[in-house]
Amino acid sequence: MFNILCIVGSRRKNGNTATLVKEAMKAFDTEEVKAELIFLDDYNFESC
Repeated sequence: MFNILCIVGSRRKNGNTATLVKEAMKAFDTEEVKAELIFLDDYNFESC
């Protein structure tokens, strides 16, 4: 099984970038591939 992580860096979860990534993920919709979508805006990043 293959794992694919799709990352969207845009803050707009229904924007063009998210829509494009979701459409691309449809190509991976098989039993052999597990694709996961994350939005960077859901995570808090702190400075070092």
